[in-house]
Amino acid sequence: MTRAGPVRRLSKMLRVGDVVIFLVLGASALSMIWAGSSRPCTTMDVEIIAAGECAYRAPLSKDFTFEAIGPLGPTTVVCQDGSVFVSESCCPNKTCVKMGKASTCGQIIVCVPNQIVVRIVGAGELDAVSM
Repeated sequence: MTRAGPVRRLSKMLRVGDVVIFLVLGASALSMIWAGSSRPCTTMDVEIIAAGECAYRAPLSKDFTFEAIGPLGPTTVVCQDGSVFVSESCCPNKTCVKMGKASTCGQIIVCVPNQIVVRIVGAGELDAVSM
């Protein structure tokens, strides 16, 4: 007697059409990620959002230090030499500080416990258009 049970069950569960669907969905997901990540930005701004409201916005080319106040306390955001980073935060695990520098359009740094978001946006970029 041979034991071909598990192999036979697997072949009945996964058919050629299923594999084709998985490959098509995977390829389309990868193409959408690739297309969305290549947004050209000629001029970029740093936008600091504290507790859901825009607290500060400045060009990425401008050097500044800004202290954003969240529910837990202050978070210090530094912009220098065309990149932005969180230098100090009052959050417990300091993940936002460990995220490092952001310098390209679309990159974000988030401090979830203190509700601070630092993002790089294209200057004059539209979020949505309504008619």
